[in-house]
Amino acid sequence: MHAINNNPRTEPPLTRARARALSLTPTGNNAGRSITTTDKKKYSLQDLPSDTLSMIFCKLKLRDIRSLQKVCTRLRDVVKQNNALAKAWYRQFSLPHQDQLRMTRQQHHG
Repeated sequence: MHAINNNPRTEPPLTRARARALSLTPTGNNAGRSITTTDKKKYSLQDLPSDTLSMIFCKLKLRDIRSLQKVCTRLRDVVKQNNALAKAWYRQFSLPHQDQLRMTRQQHHG
């Protein structure tokens, strides 16, 4: 059986050099996990690959995707390629209404 260590993790002392390095290094913290990038480049939503943007679009509302389309031609094109507006419109309905829309479409097309 493994023992649980309840001692908090100790950080090394904060020296001037370490403080300067921490202030220059982009960091983030999510679910207790610390994330640090090693390069100095500032990243933008426009820099993300299309697959990643598609996953993000699934979490956004219709108005947010409409706004993204106005940012640049690349984002506009990715929104169009992924049918993100149509998918966001569809997601705004409850599941029973989505089923009704699906059934109506099937009856109309098939």
